[in-house]
This record gives sequence, structure tokens and C-alpha cells, in this order.
Amino acid sequence: MKYADLYKNIYSLFGSAEWILESVKTYPSNFTGVSTAASYIRVAIVASGANEVRPLKSVSGQLVISIFIPSGQGPNAGIAIADKLDGYLSGKSLVSGGSVTQFSSSTLIELGRDRDNASLHVLKYSIDFSHYGV
Repeated sequence: MKYADLYKNIYSLFGSAEWILESVKTYPSNFTGVSTAASYIRVAIVASGANEVRPLKSVSGQLVISIFIPSGQGPNAGIAIADKLDGYLSGKSLVSGGSVTQFSSSTLIELGRDRDNASLHVLKYSIDFSHYGV
């Protein structure tokens, strides 16, 4: 159940009371509705391969988070969200049910206006991870 454990570890962070207090509306990558929040994030987990330590129970990959902010206001709101994400993820570990997801350092790329909604500006935050299952 390495993938189920990986998703549980990561999504439990975004459902935590601490993250909810950050007031950053968070959606999974397959969200198809329209957000009513001025700024929000969309979370995608990209599992790229077995980790060599325990290949049947471990996986490595990248957490990719799209940050959506209102266009025309500059990237500062998106950068503030990226800094919040770093506080929870960069160099940290998430533990759930005996499995551990460890994160390294992050990258932030400014993509510009959203192609589906020109009233939004998009930044892409990504961070590598290694997940070790039980």
C-alpha cells in the first residue's frame, strides 16, 4: 500500500488544523469545480519511481503545487504562499501509520497568466520527496 500511504501522508497535511489556519484554500489535482477563493492551490503528487532502499514499499517523486493568485497584483501573494508551503515541507518529514515521507528543497517558477482564466496568475511550487512504507 505504498501509494495509499504516500497520499495519506501528504493530504493529511493539507487537512490539518495548522494548515487550515493558514487560510489557503487547497484542492487536489483532479478538482473540476470553480474556486470561489481569490487565491488557492492545487496539489498534485507525481510518484516517479521506486526508492532503492526498499523498492516494494518505497517510492520517490515530486509534489507539484500550482498557486493561483489574482492577476495584476504582482507575484507577492504567490510568493507568500510558497513560503508557507516551505515552512511545512522543505527539509521536513510527514509520518502516518508508520510510513514516512521526507521532503528536500523546493523550486518556485512563475508561469504567468492562467490559460483557462486570465484573471488568475500562476506560480508552480515543486519539491522532491522520498516515501518509505512499512
